[in-house]
Amino acid sequence: MKKTLLYIIIFLLTGQYIQAQQKVYMPFFEILNIHEDYQYSLSKLFQNYVRDQGKYEILLPVWNNEPYPKESQEETQSKARELGAPYFIKGDLNALGDLIIVTISMFQTADGEEVWNSLLKAKKLDDLDPIMFTLAKNLGEKEVRSTADDIYTVTEQEGKELTEVETKISTGLLLGGAYPFGGTFSPGLGLLTTYDNRNIIFGLDGSIFFHKDNTTGYLAITVDYPFTSAKNTGYVGGGLGYGVMSVWDETDPYDNETTNSGLMLLGGGGFILNRTSSVRLIIGSRVFVPLFKVNDKIMPGINFYLAINVSKRSKRKRQYDINLNN
Repeated sequence: MKKTLLYIIIFLLTGQYIQAQQKVYMPFFEILNIHEDYQYSLSKLFQNYVRDQGKYEILLPVWNNEPYPKESQEETQSKARELGAPYFIKGDLNALGDLIIVTISMFQTADGEEVWNSLLKAKKLDDLDPIMFTLAKNLGEKEVRSTADDIYTVTEQEGKELTEVETKISTGLLLGGAYPFGGTFSPGLGLLTTYDNRNIIFGLDGSIFFHKDNTTGYLAITVDYPFTSAKNTGYVGGGLGYGVMSVWDETDPYDNETTNSGLMLLGGGGFILNRTSSVRLIIGSRVFVPLFKVNDKIMPGINFYLAINVSKRSKRKRQYDINLNN
């Protein structure tokens, strides 16, 4: 039973990942009044940013070290069908003086229906990097449309996030308490390590809550889903771990303490403050359900915690892999 449950959870997590990697065929950006070298570099940059989001996989055609010929929508749709991609993208960059207009549309391969589109304008070439990130982050989810004045503010913010400290892996101290239903509230502490890939936050939580009447401890792998990609956001999720519970029973003349251990399910949510910083604050609560009995009964409960996590400071490295001869 315990192994079956573990396999089901692993299968569901694997299915979530597989489902997130939908193939999308995209010919290289069509360019107008921009140096031809940008066609390859910006297409690859967009492909990498989309891959980092974990939802789509951009399929680009073979690059022959020369400007890629323009494809009609019918040709692009046909190639997407051959590659087994359920979606295809058409994108172009058009420079009007110092203004650069970036447009992207995503279509269903089956019927050619447009399912998403975006138009962003940049005031300078340096804005193209954060614009590619903005488009990749919102691909297929929400429309990103703005005027030149608006997009400059947007790209400044996105650029700040890109050059800011990356807080992928963080570790810190957890303080809180646990209340097993029918038992006594127990204060405790633990260590919480998280890996944040923007869309999902994986965690390793080792905590123990102790009181003279009852003690609860566990080592659990958690999966949490943040509501937004903002620096302050709520989240919801759950986990599976190995737990230990002890209960003091004064009515037993031979053995006053009963201890048992086994698999434990957790589920709940909370709020993260300063998610993009190297120091973040996590406030949350989880219901825990042991899949074993203590004193001949299962004792579920709820815990509350506050964690301060610290990550190593590291910059995101970005570069164009071409020589520009403008």
